[in-house]
Amino acid sequence: MENKIFCIGTWKTGTTSMGKALCLALPYAKHPGYTFGAKDLYLNNKITKIKTIADKFSVFDDTPWNCKGIWEKMSTLYPDAVFILTTRNTETWFNSFNKWYVGDMKKFEAIPRAATRNILSLYQRQMPNGINVKTKSHIKENESFWKKWYEDRNQHIREFFKDEPHRLLEYAVDENLGWDPICNFLNVPKPQEPFPHLNKNKRK
Repeated sequence: MENKIFCIGTWKTGTTSMGKALCLALPYAKHPGYTFGAKDLYLNNKITKIKTIADKFSVFDDTPWNCKGIWEKMSTLYPDAVFILTTRNTETWFNSFNKWYVGDMKKFEAIPRAATRNILSLYQRQMPNGINVKTKSHIKENESFWKKWYEDRNQHIREFFKDEPHRLLEYAVDENLGWDPICNFLNVPKPQEPFPHLNKNKRK
């Protein structure tokens, strides 16, 4: 199978683990890996360059592939592509999200690391119209907003593919589903390796 596969779950839903799992299930797959430059391409609207990357590879996860405006574009550019929406229980997602961003995206962005650069700009692009993400940066104080944002995002993806259900697999990462849903969806044999669990949130 040469079709492209995009993991489009939002951050803190096991997207890195899913990317690794897809590479194990599809040993011939080409994965671009993660670079901080890909985030910059997205924020600077370099869609042509993003497509150039997509043309060369077959398995995608994380930024920019799960970003608003990109996965929709990929679904049009590659009509045979399939998509995996990784999800988890809203409460456990929120707790991990809050912990990862140290409770406040402004503080997180101030940490001098490449991974923290332009986080507010990245999330601003994911916001509903009229919402300034800086007013929601303190995560715990805006718990109801972020939980609704997460649930609305997942529902939007389900609705987007409702007329093409064969193109979307929803995979609940906290239900220990293992290989079966993925391999059945892709019609490939199960790998011998255990299902990977990467980038566990160890931040205190």
